[in-house]
Parts: sequence; C-alpha cells; structure tokens
Amino acid sequence: MVKEDTMILTTWKQIGWACGGRSIKTIKKLAKKYHMPYSVINGRPEISRFLLLEWHRKICEIDQKRREKNGWVDPNERGEIYFIQVGEDGPIKIGFATDTKKRMKDLQASSPTELRILGKFKGSMRDEKKTHEKFKKFWLRNEWFECNPQLIEFIKKCKIS
Repeated sequence: MVKEDTMILTTWKQIGWACGGRSIKTIKKLAKKYHMPYSVINGRPEISRFLLLEWHRKICEIDQKRREKNGWVDPNERGEIYFIQVGEDGPIKIGFATDTKKRMKDLQASSPTELRILGKFKGSMRDEKKTHEKFKKFWLRNEWFECNPQLIEFIKKCKIS
C-alpha cells in the first residue's frame, strides 16, 4: 500500500488538475520560470504529494501577485459601480472600480472621444453584475450599453458619491 505522502503524480495533466485546473502548457511554463522541483522518469514528470503542496502554495502566491498588479479584486470587495458615457448621447459603460477617478483617467487615455461620468454608487463586483443583468436588453458589447431612458432614469436615482 502506498502512503499518501509518497503518492506520485505522473502526468502534466494530473499535476495541472491538482494545481487548480491549470493547462499543461501553463504548468510547464510555471515549472520552468519559477524553478519548481520535479523529476522526469522515462519522459514523464513525477511529483510527490509533499512537493505538490509546495507547487500549489507557490502558484497561489503568483496568482495573488498577478491580481494585485492588474488591480483585480475580490467579487465581494467594496468599491463603486460607475456609469461612463461616450459624448452626450453615446453608449454607456457600466463598470466597477475601487478608484473611479483613476479608472476614468485610464479609459479616457484610450478613447478618441470625450467621456463623462454620469453617476456612481457604492457597491461590489456582484452589484455590477446585477446592474448588467438589469439592463441586459440594452447590452451592446462587453460592459457597454445603449443609452436609453430607463438606464438614464436609473442613473439619476443613484447616489453620487
């Protein structure tokens, strides 16, 4: 009988699955980039349960750093749901940000036309998704919605913080 701490995973697919469902390509890239230990026997990777825990810890650490770098947030984290419009009567973006002013600046830098904040209210990413769902019949693309009286009325009722 094999002890659990000496159990060996012998394919990249098994290792990827055990590390949060990552693809074989991703696992191989991470192993190389971060010098993560494993053995190759007869052309197949082998990793013990103990080393797998180390890999998992390292991958979680990498993910957290990536989330922080890219400004990704927990779906329950509080921030603001904002409404940004292109021009006077263009489409409206319904989005979430922890810093709406910074987000507006970033969007404006990549937009050839003038953008304006119509409103915002305190909320989470879950609240943003609920707002998207509420106005899905006006959806254009990604987080952009058609400017329409119902959406404008909703925005007017929002508390501007």
